[in-house]
Amino acid sequence: DDFVSIGDGTKNLQVQNVECGPGHGISMGSLGRYQNEAPRVGVYMKNCTFTNMQNGVRIKLRLGSYIPPASKLHFEGITVNNMMNPVVLDQAYCPYNHCTTKEASK
Repeated sequence: DDFVSIGDGTKNLQVQNVECGPGHGISMGSLGRYQNEAPRVGVYMKNCTFTNMQNGVRIKLRLGSYIPPASKLHFEGITVNNMMNPVVLDQAYCPYNHCTTKEASK
């Protein structure tokens, strides 16, 4: 499934010089699902290669979400091979259509 999943409360995560694939890539979210979720601060990815992946980096903001708590995200030297979506910013994420609102994220 996800090669790296970045959940709430993640701080100072460093991922460097890795190769991954196949799979879903790097996933962060669902941002803003809970009103008081812990922020994700200081995510640093450098010199990574993704091959035969659905997504490279995917950031998911929940439908009707609160202000998404994420900052200091840095991606550098990312190489993609045979990939559908190198970067996905999903501002209307709703897994399995279980969202109670159709309101866009804030």
